[in-house]
Amino acid sequence: MLNSHIFWDLVHIFTLAIELITIYMLFNTVSERKTSIKTNLISFILIIFMFFAFNIIEINISIRIGIFIISSSIFYIINYRVSFIKSLIIPLLFTLILLGIEILSAGVIALINEVNFSFVMNYSMYRIEAIIISKSVAFICVLYFSYFKLSGEISKKDFVYVCIPVCTNIVILITVYCYAIDLSTNNKINNYIIVFISSLLMISSVFLIAIIYKILKDNKLKLEHKLIKEKISLECTYYMQVESNHEKVRSLYHDMKNHMICIGNLDTIEEVKKYVGNINLELNSMNNSFNTGNKIVDIILSDKKSICIKNNINFECFLDLSKLDFVDMNDICIIFSNAIDNAIQACQKIKTNSLKKFISIKVTYVNSFCVINIENSKINKILSKKGNIITDKKDKFHHGLGIKNIKNIVNKYDGEVSIKFDDEKFLLTIMIPIKRSTFLH
Repeated sequence: MLNSHIFWDLVHIFTLAIELITIYMLFNTVSERKTSIKTNLISFILIIFMFFAFNIIEINISIRIGIFIISSSIFYIINYRVSFIKSLIIPLLFTLILLGIEILSAGVIALINEVNFSFVMNYSMYRIEAIIISKSVAFICVLYFSYFKLSGEISKKDFVYVCIPVCTNIVILITVYCYAIDLSTNNKINNYIIVFISSLLMISSVFLIAIIYKILKDNKLKLEHKLIKEKISLECTYYMQVESNHEKVRSLYHDMKNHMICIGNLDTIEEVKKYVGNINLELNSMNNSFNTGNKIVDIILSDKKSICIKNNINFECFLDLSKLDFVDMNDICIIFSNAIDNAIQACQKIKTNSLKKFISIKVTYVNSFCVINIENSKINKILSKKGNIITDKKDKFHHGLGIKNIKNIVNKYDGEVSIKFDDEKFLLTIMIPIKRSTFLH
């Protein structure tokens, strides 16, 4: 049976299936799926059949590994919510671990049974033993690997630092594998060297995973620290504004008699109207309090309304966010602060009196969706590039970044972002499905 080509073809197919299922499990553990289960499984089955076809055609091991990494990365980025960098890192690490375990397992079996490494890798019972051991250890390693989750993102700079040693280790393992296969003599020293090198590379791989985990954890902590600082800054601004408004109210109350005396001494109705208008303007500037059901949004709206008053922008809000309590505070902050900042910047560009400057924010509930409409007047030109919205050259980076941040947050909650605009208006619509338990309340 061990001399049958059909038997070994079945063994190779079975081994390949285990490897693909293992990396599929890894993808599902460390990342969130963005396609339907049906689409996900169909594309995975297509990958399996593609590799079965490659298995029938005898391809060089280096080319086969390269195809495995590229196809896995393409499948990963299409079906899961991951960045391009992460879609490369995970398959590279998986390939590195897989190669290391396979060579190490074969080397250990060669030492125990006192046979040549190349004999273990040929069609023999030792080969079956090596496959069983290596795939079992690989599965355990994936469970260990999944423990880290790797839920953060890696910067381009960190990617270069990590990618170079990973690729180097893969090349070394392939070289060791090819060298060991070509050995014709049964030499214990050679077997020890193979096991030693494989062990070092495996230890190196484990430390690489730990380093990547630390990088991701540090990046996540930095982001959280930044968001906390922004949150504290917003709260400080809000409380300072409240204190300032209280001071103004006390001052107005104290000066009310003087205002009445001044109004009584004015000669014309126009003068009275102008004087009363100035007082109303001052009173309106103090009325910046909101009650949306979300404290963070209340603070943001109060801060942004003050900016709008200074820039003569009509700011209207009709918000009830009580049913969005499942959305993270930081995410709410990113959505509203970015959207309103973009709207204010667009209004500030309007220099003509013929176009009214306004920002309107409305929240409605349709079926089981929360619909947030943020509309503003504009005069600047807006372009679309590869499905992304950009404005004029001076601020396209910041505006594009704000819209991108909003889309990323909304995608987290399986929502949608829609953008409509004409020559004078810009409308941003955000639809977030409400969790069933929240909706029933």
